[in-house]
Amino acid sequence: MRKNRKRKIFNLNIVMLVIVFVAVMAALIHSYAEESNVSQEEIESSDTIHNVDYSYTSDNKKYYQTFEYQDEMLAADSGTLSTDLAKVTVGLATAAYDEREITACLSSMNYTLVASKTFNYDGVRKATYEDNDFVAFSIGYKKVSLNGETYNAYVVPIRGTTGNDEWLSNFKLGAAGDSYHYGFKKAADGVLSTLRSKIKTKNNIFLITGHSRGAAVANIVAGELTIDKDLASADHIFGYTYACPAVKIGADTTLDNVININNPGDAIPELPLADWGYQRYGKSLSLSTDKKFYDNMKVQYKNALGREYAGILNTDSYVATLKTIAGTRDAYFQPENQMLFELAGWLLGPKTKEMDTLAKILAHYNVNGLIGKSISNILSDITVSGVQTAFDKENQNNKEILITIDGYLEDTVNMNESEFEDWRKSISNTSTFEKLQDEMNITIRTRSDLVQLRKEVKEEMDSFSYTQSNLETILSLFYTTKGELKNAIFDGHTPLTYVKWINSTYYGWRGWQNNDDVKNMEIENNIKRIDISCFQGCQNINQVILPDTLEHVRRDAFEDCTGIKELTMPVDLDYVNTYSLGSYTDCASFKKCENIEKITYTKGKTGIMPDIKSNVVGVYASRYTAEYYAGNKLTTVKFEEGVKNIGARAYYEYAGSGGKGLKNIELASTVKKIGDYAFCNNKAITDFDFSNIEELGERSFSGCSGLSDLTIPAGLKEIPASCFDGCTGLSSLKIPETIEKVCKNAFSDCTGIKELTMPVDLDYVNTYSLGSYTDCASFKKCENIEKITYTKGKTGIMPDIRSGSASYYTAEYYAGKNLTTVEFQSGIEYIGAGSFDQASALKNIVLPCTVSAISSKTFCAINKSEAVIYGTKDTYAESYAKEQKIPFRGWNDPIITPEEPVAAPEEQVQLVGIAYTGVDEYVNISDWSVKGCESKDTHIDENGLLTVGKDEPKGEIVVAACYGNYTETVKVRIVNPTYTVHFVGDITLDVKTDENCNVYCPKEYEEKGYEYQYYLGKDTDSEQLEEKDWPLTVAQDTEIYVKKMLKEPSIDKINPTEKKMDFIYDGEKREIFISASHEIGEKGVLSYQWYYDDMQNGDFEKIHLATGASISVKDVKDSGVYKCRVTLCDGKDTTWVDSKMVRVNITQRLVPIPILQDSQKNLYYTGVEQKLLFEELETDWVNIIEAAATLPGNYVASVGLKDAENCIWADGTKEAKEYLWKIIEKETTPKPLESPTVTNAPTYEPGNTASPSGAPDEKPSKTPEIKPSEAPTKSPAATDAPTYEPGNTASPSGAPGEKPSKTPEIKPSEVPMDVPETKPTITPDKITTGSPDSDFISQPEDMTGDSKEETLLLEKKVNVKKLQNKKKNKLYISWGKANLSQKAFYQVQISTKRNFKGAKNIYTTKSTYCYKGAKKGKKYYVRVRLGVTRDGKKIYGKWGKIKKKKIKK
Repeated sequence: MRKNRKRKIFNLNIVMLVIVFVAVMAALIHSYAEESNVSQEEIESSDTIHNVDYSYTSDNKKYYQTFEYQDEMLAADSGTLSTDLAKVTVGLATAAYDEREITACLSSMNYTLVASKTFNYDGVRKATYEDNDFVAFSIGYKKVSLNGETYNAYVVPIRGTTGNDEWLSNFKLGAAGDSYHYGFKKAADGVLSTLRSKIKTKNNIFLITGHSRGAAVANIVAGELTIDKDLASADHIFGYTYACPAVKIGADTTLDNVININNPGDAIPELPLADWGYQRYGKSLSLSTDKKFYDNMKVQYKNALGREYAGILNTDSYVATLKTIAGTRDAYFQPENQMLFELAGWLLGPKTKEMDTLAKILAHYNVNGLIGKSISNILSDITVSGVQTAFDKENQNNKEILITIDGYLEDTVNMNESEFEDWRKSISNTSTFEKLQDEMNITIRTRSDLVQLRKEVKEEMDSFSYTQSNLETILSLFYTTKGELKNAIFDGHTPLTYVKWINSTYYGWRGWQNNDDVKNMEIENNIKRIDISCFQGCQNINQVILPDTLEHVRRDAFEDCTGIKELTMPVDLDYVNTYSLGSYTDCASFKKCENIEKITYTKGKTGIMPDIKSNVVGVYASRYTAEYYAGNKLTTVKFEEGVKNIGARAYYEYAGSGGKGLKNIELASTVKKIGDYAFCNNKAITDFDFSNIEELGERSFSGCSGLSDLTIPAGLKEIPASCFDGCTGLSSLKIPETIEKVCKNAFSDCTGIKELTMPVDLDYVNTYSLGSYTDCASFKKCENIEKITYTKGKTGIMPDIRSGSASYYTAEYYAGKNLTTVEFQSGIEYIGAGSFDQASALKNIVLPCTVSAISSKTFCAINKSEAVIYGTKDTYAESYAKEQKIPFRGWNDPIITPEEPVAAPEEQVQLVGIAYTGVDEYVNISDWSVKGCESKDTHIDENGLLTVGKDEPKGEIVVAACYGNYTETVKVRIVNPTYTVHFVGDITLDVKTDENCNVYCPKEYEEKGYEYQYYLGKDTDSEQLEEKDWPLTVAQDTEIYVKKMLKEPSIDKINPTEKKMDFIYDGEKREIFISASHEIGEKGVLSYQWYYDDMQNGDFEKIHLATGASISVKDVKDSGVYKCRVTLCDGKDTTWVDSKMVRVNITQRLVPIPILQDSQKNLYYTGVEQKLLFEELETDWVNIIEAAATLPGNYVASVGLKDAENCIWADGTKEAKEYLWKIIEKETTPKPLESPTVTNAPTYEPGNTASPSGAPDEKPSKTPEIKPSEAPTKSPAATDAPTYEPGNTASPSGAPGEKPSKTPEIKPSEVPMDVPETKPTITPDKITTGSPDSDFISQPEDMTGDSKEETLLLEKKVNVKKLQNKKKNKLYISWGKANLSQKAFYQVQISTKRNFKGAKNIYTTKSTYCYKGAKKGKKYYVRVRLGVTRDGKKIYGKWGKIKKKKIKK
């Protein structure tokens, strides 16, 4: 019992031990799992894309960014810069400044936090003056599968300086003997310790990154992990740092897996200085300063911050300044310099400074008293007042302290202790004294204290000058004169700059967004991906070149780049070509790139263009390609060497918007395959190089109706279904013998094919149905084939087609009645029946020598009388033709035409010899000979021209034509000549020559009333035959052209009643008429048209209503020239008779000039009305004005023409004639006035009612009293004469010759009663018109030289040269040009009336004028005269010739 009990207890103990062990192990496992937070989920695919969003806060503003992460990025070579990891790590390093942001980033990347927490962030540990040698960081973990192997991946983002007391650590190099930067090393040790304590796994991968201080720590962590190799090997450690300072003297710079990227203009990472011996682990790279990337970075920076980037591109001046303070490492370790850098670090901390830390710094370096106070004051004030102001204020304050002390010493000089004490007590409560004691931290009890205080203050002020100078130098590096952190420092160092610069250089998220300065973009070969929205909105990009090394282009990368016209990209490029991607929609990479005209495809990785895949029937998920958005603007695609395949549906429908644009396709020799529907419905394609294609997809060229040239390559074995369906532009098709199969509908609806070449035994679909498909014959609806050429194929045997069988739908069947020619090439042995049952129009059948059998029913449907079989003589082809009674033409067998030639002695006959070498293809024979002739002059040349000798006695000779081995002969009959002459043209007949080869003019065929012209040839360009040329000796088949013309009508009678053509105007209306006749009978029609020239200057105008043989008396009454044009028409030929134009002249009537009798010039007052009596007065033609009066006075009588258009005075003028006369009192003995020269009388114009009076003959016996209406005492000058205007009822009186002894009084209406004795000298020839119508001015004889010159000018007439109506309502006038003086001008009158009533007057010095008021249909009269201005008055010359113009526009 005891043993059993012991055994049970023992067993129980063992069980308990096992339970405890299991529990302990479970706890350890749980603890390990909790520590490492290892995910128990399945490992995700390494190509899973994670879009990681984060923000960065600067100046209280958030800036949002995104980067893209995939686990496969960790498979890169750690020793080579990965542009993708650069974009990831700069984002992580930036996000690391905020705990929430970095936690969210790691989560988005599907990493979990090791130990479920971050380390050292402010909520856990805050830096102080005593504790600042640490950093905040995170460790993210996940399992990844790379290249078939599983790894534990750790991402370690390390936070940079956040503006707290960590800045003190940044300047803490440690002891003089330390090789590491103490502050960075201590912080890195904390990270390394955590990594080594938390990570127990093997086969690890590390991605370590940070910015600024975080970069320095990351550099040490990555460097030491690489060297120690305890957690991972170098190829699995990726160190990426940004703005990284040097960390160690002698750091290993050969570690290629640690990559440090710095801004060359970033000043912060320059400490510690390189001259002090400090280096970074790994290799250091500068951000690219290439103008392309740098300029874009500045654009993106401005878009983000709203101001220009202020950074610089080098830090030489910054480093040089630092060297003035601490040029060597030993100098840096001087306590005063260490203090300076710590003070700078404190100042670079948060805006709310911790004064306790400042005090600790000063205390640490035993700086107190005046120096400590001054430094505290300056640093406290610098961000408010600025560097220089802060220093100036403190220096002034110290000087005031010294002045105060000096004042106190002066006040207390020679005081004893009691007196000093009294003085001290008197001022002890003053603010100045208390302030001095407080600021100096001293109690002044004796004058010796004051003396000592002054000494100490002076010493400290002198000592502070060095510290002040260096501190001012350091602070000036970072702060502006206004106390603000310099933008150059801030912009050069901020993480945002690194993000924008990296995304610019490596084409990250929105890296080039909305940059309108970009014109051409060529992506570098080291770039593997272009990230989301990288070039979004860059609308001015014209050309984009993407390299073969590029693997991915993400969503919206080139969205709205509407300016792109040329795109080069790898043929297998992975880019977003779907409408949706995850939660994103309408996000294709090339969305809205709608102006691309050319795409060039390079090899890429595989050379294979991916297919466009469908996810639903008729819907293609991947259709939103660059080609899709290019649409009908895409005209050219080019495939470079290395490209192998063109993907399915690559250009289907939408590339070229249904084929409207794409037409130029350049293929490399490496392209072998074209996918299904690849170019379907691209109607603009006209040609395509198929020479290297080995495989075509179904419908790959279906609907390409513009394709006109198709050469099927020898490497192609099969033409797939509907491959060329609907290619209506194909006119010929040649299917090589290498084609083994032509599938259903391959060439259906190719209605443009006229010539087809194919193997005689070709395997193609010639049935109506095929499986579930119907109406699917390969050549369906190819209904316009005119010729089919058959090659041998494999067997040389054309299969029989039985009528009504399933295989009836052949190419020949669809060609039907349009098939006219079939050619069977050598090697074909048998031609089967049935193929040509529908080919009733077949005319040309070419058979080779190899054919040995043809079915008797093969050509039974053809019209044998119209068909021809071509072949070789003496072969089966010839015997078959004879058997079927079909004409036969042997190859190379000469044929001579004409078949029965006839010739005469001394005549030449053209023979033509040809030999057929193909259907409608022949050669002209040049080998001729003559046999059986006896005349030596009978011969034939190489062109077949036979000449028969004059003495050839034979009645028949033989001509032979030879071609190759074949000879053909023809007999030529020799006969006497009788030729046929062909009359063509208006007479058509054939006439035989007589025995002398003469032909006579066919007068008997000429019609009466017509004239005929004959030409030896085919038309009127030939030689015209005269009457003397008949009879005409001609040759056989001569042609004579005949032209038939109407004879002119005869003018029989003209005015038969008066028998004359010229009349003098008599005011009577008359009728003139013409009579004409012709000889062509009833078909002849005569018409008349009358014309009128009223000016008799040859300018005739049509009388529109005068179209009869006679012209109405109503129309013929005015003077002028009339003519009539006679027209004869027979319905075909029309004759205008200009040469017999009828001219009828009605000349103007010459009216005698009335003569006033001398006795009528001076009449005595009788108290009754008296009338003038004229001689030669024809009252029917004149009007008399002012020829009767009652009261005494001077009068002017006017006699004018009644019809000035048709009458003219005998002296050739038309103006009214004026006569001076008077009625005088009885007691006055009048003397007769001198008769004026009539031809020089003043011009009378219509509308005048009075004329100027003459002067009295004698001087009055008594000088009358001058009144306003009486004559002046002296004859006025011409310029003073009153102007006579139309409508005046009185005229100016004449002036007496001598001055009266007394000036008379002039009255308005009185006439002097006493006539002066002296007779005035009157010069009528000097009187000229002075107004636009009838003004005149008397001119004295004693003129100046200028006046005489002007008078000579006025004697000239100016004639109108041209009247033109070029434009609507405009009349252009030009006249003869005169040499005008300064006072001279032209007067132009324009009127619709010939007498110029109501005329428009124009005054100008130019010789042209444009009248803009002309009305269409109106006739305008124009005249011009010269005028001068003298003493304010206008004086005119005579009018020139009148010209008229009818307005037609």
